[in-house]
Amino acid sequence: MPLTPSALAKFLHYLDPNVSLAEEKYAQMHRRLVKYFELNECSDPEHAADITIDRAIRKIDEGSAVSNVQGFLYGIARFVNKELQTSRRLDTPLSEDIPMPNQISEDETEKPLRCLEQCLNGIKPDARKMFLQYYDDNGRSHLADLYGTTMNAVRIKVFYTKSKLYTCVAGCLAS
Repeated sequence: MPLTPSALAKFLHYLDPNVSLAEEKYAQMHRRLVKYFELNECSDPEHAADITIDRAIRKIDEGSAVSNVQGFLYGIARFVNKELQTSRRLDTPLSEDIPMPNQISEDETEKPLRCLEQCLNGIKPDARKMFLQYYDDNGRSHLADLYGTTMNAVRIKVFYTKSKLYTCVAGCLAS
């Protein structure tokens, strides 16, 4: 299920009815989750924190009753951390002796890439640039200064762009 702007708005309202206080609480939770993942030696603590918050937003949007948002987030963070540790252990390179399957047609591998490229070209240039910089390998800490805003605002803008891209790519693949 794609994350929607209304789901984010619902989550922020869940944190606090006052928008500015809700955004500050969101930023605090994100910082705490990053620290949690850093302490657990996660290779990309920012991304892991994003995954955790995305899952919490989905659960709350689906109607899960949460009395303690921070405890709820840390519960999700524990699962995310376990998943990441498991995938890191399993992420061993394949031996060159193992033949790769040739049953997948070139069109099946090309279409998702074409759809993503088409959808990326369909969003505003500044949103696309921020989105791509957020997910590149150079880190994210410089983005707030680069765009003259807070890191929390950058995350929210990237979230909106990601939800638009998800919807666009899903529609493109379905057609």
